[in-house]
Amino acid sequence: MATNCLVYVNISNIVYIDLIIFYKFYIVHRSLRFKGLYNRVRLVLDMKDCYYIAGEYMDCNGCKGTLISWDSRILAQLPLALKTRFPAVMTHKFGCDISVVTLLWARTNGNTPFALSNNVKEVHSEEWCRRLLWYLSDCDRHRQGLQRFSMQTLVYQAALQFRCVPNYKWFLACYIRDVWDRLPLLKAAVTSVYGSVLKIDSTKKVHTRIFKDMVEY
Repeated sequence: MATNCLVYVNISNIVYIDLIIFYKFYIVHRSLRFKGLYNRVRLVLDMKDCYYIAGEYMDCNGCKGTLISWDSRILAQLPLALKTRFPAVMTHKFGCDISVVTLLWARTNGNTPFALSNNVKEVHSEEWCRRLLWYLSDCDRHRQGLQRFSMQTLVYQAALQFRCVPNYKWFLACYIRDVWDRLPLLKAAVTSVYGSVLKIDSTKKVHTRIFKDMVEY
């Protein structure tokens, strides 16, 4: 039995989630062992801000392989109730929160990775300006309190710079990874439709055809 502790570090709070489960390696089917904390944390993009996620090293005694606790080959073997607790889609260097990826599920007109990148950038810049205003107002209030008691003023730390949002290609890559993880579920949903598919066509063409029939009628 192995214990996997994922630490979610946010600006406001720290949440610890313990997953006590059996890990079976995908090749030799042996239990994985705890090898220590992973020496790097991943930056995860959220709707309004970013947070960091930390993981653990897991190794196999049979083949001497080493995996990170958020590896997709481990997450795929978890029960659905535990798998849905993992909040992000991990890429090579960063991560994207599930709440951001789900915005691309609806394939409507104008819902593209480029539009999502611009919208997330706008929301992040708005949140950054709001927090910058809070920080500057707190510094000014603290400075006024020091002057009121004739105390020496302090030099305050400069505000953090705005962190740029990745481009649309990165959002598209996150969406592809998410679809790949849900591929068995999508196949089951398509093949379980009762009846038979007569023809697959564009929704716009079908709507135009129905509108023409209504006008002629």
